[in-house]
Amino acid sequence: MIKNFKCDGNVPNYRIVTGSPSIVGAVRTNHAAGPLGIVQERGGTNGGDCDVEMLGFGMVELAETVNAWTAIQGHTDNTGRAQVNTDINWRVGRVLRGGVAGDIVPCLICPN
Repeated sequence: MIKNFKCDGNVPNYRIVTGSPSIVGAVRTNHAAGPLGIVQERGGTNGGDCDVEMLGFGMVELAETVNAWTAIQGHTDNTGRAQVNTDINWRVGRVLRGGVAGDIVPCLICPN
């Protein structure tokens, strides 16, 4: 399920996003509870539009080494890249293929 959102800041492709606390109906890359999904082929710049895959299969950029079938969340550096999940409230899905920092890997998107 893909939904279009406004961008609060630059939102690159394959990054995890959350709702913006300052702009109603917008998303941003952030390390926070309640992820909405992962931006796919159409990221955007501040004030522009982006397409967010909220449920299903997609791709995500890794911030660290992650093994296949590992649950993921947004990285603590607020870039939206994926790291190993440490809190169920921040989980956005599971990677289907492992990789290292900078890799773009397939994932199952199913935010909690």
